[in-house]
Amino acid sequence: MSSEELVRALGELAVSLRRRRDSSNAEKRALLKWLRSLSGEELASLCCVEDVGFVKTLLHMAARSRGSSGGVQEFQLLPRTDGGASGIQSKRAATKTPPRTAPREFVKRPVVRTVDGDVVGSFYSREYEESSRKLLRGMRVLNTLQSCDTVALSMEFFQPAEKKGAKFAEFFQLMEVISRGAFLIESPSEATLKHRVWGEVKWLKEQGYYSLQALFVNQIELNIWTSWKQRKKDTSTKIPLQVLGDKTISHMRDLKQSVSTQVVSTTIFLEARSSLEALMDVLKVFQQSSRVSRRAIDDDDEENQSSSEVPIGAVHDASSTSESSNFECSRLLKAVFQTKARRLVHLQHQVWIPHHRLHLPLQLLQRRRDLLAQGYPGLRENIRWRHFRR
Repeated sequence: MSSEELVRALGELAVSLRRRRDSSNAEKRALLKWLRSLSGEELASLCCVEDVGFVKTLLHMAARSRGSSGGVQEFQLLPRTDGGASGIQSKRAATKTPPRTAPREFVKRPVVRTVDGDVVGSFYSREYEESSRKLLRGMRVLNTLQSCDTVALSMEFFQPAEKKGAKFAEFFQLMEVISRGAFLIESPSEATLKHRVWGEVKWLKEQGYYSLQALFVNQIELNIWTSWKQRKKDTSTKIPLQVLGDKTISHMRDLKQSVSTQVVSTTIFLEARSSLEALMDVLKVFQQSSRVSRRAIDDDDEENQSSSEVPIGAVHDASSTSESSNFECSRLLKAVFQTKARRLVHLQHQVWIPHHRLHLPLQLLQRRRDLLAQGYPGLRENIRWRHFRR
């Protein structure tokens, strides 16, 4: 048996012994019975942690874990201290608390190897690794009151389907594995529940170094204990869905949007952008042709004035006709350009809304037919009508 297999076996043995020891906890059985009586939205609201600093800390831990190879990365939160001051400034710094939105500082478990080359770490089983990866994939960062201020679990963990007669079986199984069989075993103190955002239950303190998944499960347990104690005082107390759940559950359901719908929305956005770029090229060509025609009219005007062979009124009539035709075509192109630009902005900001294909107004179509009937030079060659039928 290799050293890695031995470590996993010891981890599984420790979890099984803990479960046997704590199987006769009456308060935990009552608490689990109450949790299974809740709806999926209510239990999901209990699993939400609304705190900017806590979310930032989890994101920083996740960033530190990316460069590591294999295994579950473990961290330890450092106490809040204000150093670097002396004299009167030290007294002011001692009373000054860090902002609520600031993340907590933490250290990563150092890699310690024995003489034989084995890595010294905590015992955890293969089931613990798989559950940690599954919980990490199901974590969602949401915007409730401000940007990235809430972390929650995906609604897939709170489906009404029951397994082996137990409601939310998958959710409770993850909580048990990550807490190593100590989930809801012992009620925390009142001081811990009062400051529950950064409070630590007993099993988390005993670990010393813990994963970001364990830190999140710790906060979920503190939320459950707080709601349970409030319910014991007043049975009519309800979970505040109006404050937290209504703002986050809809976001979590939106995150379950299929990938195919997102791909279609992105394709529509790219098509609209390419169509707008084509319209800009058309406008550039039209402006250049307008400048050339105006220069030609000015040259003809000068020649006519010098030779006096053509009446001045006829020259003005021809120039006014050409200018009016240019103006009508320019207005048509500008109207189409503005319509495409508005659609592109709408797609850029609300790409998740299903869109229908864009059709030009009937008046613009009729005006285009009139211009083509008049035989305006350059309209048929410069305008690619397929770009307007997106």
